[in-house]
Amino acid sequence: MPFKFHKKRFIEEQKLPLIIITIGILILFVSIFIDNSILQSAKTINNVYITFFFHWLSDFTLIFTIIGVFISLLFFYEEKKDSIFQLWLILLLTLIVTVIIKVAVARTRPSEILFGFSGLDYSFPSQHTAFVFAVLPLLYKRLKELKWYFLGFAIIVGISRIYLTVHYTSDVIAGALIGYIIGWCVVTFREKYRYLQDYTIN
Repeated sequence: MPFKFHKKRFIEEQKLPLIIITIGILILFVSIFIDNSILQSAKTINNVYITFFFHWLSDFTLIFTIIGVFISLLFFYEEKKDSIFQLWLILLLTLIVTVIIKVAVARTRPSEILFGFSGLDYSFPSQHTAFVFAVLPLLYKRLKELKWYFLGFAIIVGISRIYLTVHYTSDVIAGALIGYIIGWCVVTFREKYRYLQDYTIN
């Protein structure tokens, strides 16, 4: 297949992610100004069932199992073993980047300000949200039938972090944006490499 066609197709495929990232940056900018308002609203909501569910959902072991183990098994079942490597690379990069940013920004968690509960680490960005959004670009490419279900799951995870007052809204938006960008970069570089391979072979 001609390389020019590959290049054109590759560029076309990047339009949607770039639009999503641009919108995400705009939402992040706006969220900074409404952090406290949303936090105060979240503080007034106190439903025992929602709180229990969101605490359960916040268990990092559960997040790790769903993202790492479950999706890896799906890729293995679908004989998409290369995607397993991409998945774990995305998760590793997300971990490294979010830890660096957390330490650099050192933003105090809202729960510590409101109730004096000190978390294990800093607030910005939300690592839970970053992890779940990081795998979306890969799922969009390799497991399209799951993308909407997982997007819904990712949004619920993000909302849970705000509801439990462990993160500001901007922490969650930033986490989603950072995770998505990392996932998109890994998938994009892999696709570009594949196109170059096809061109070389042909």
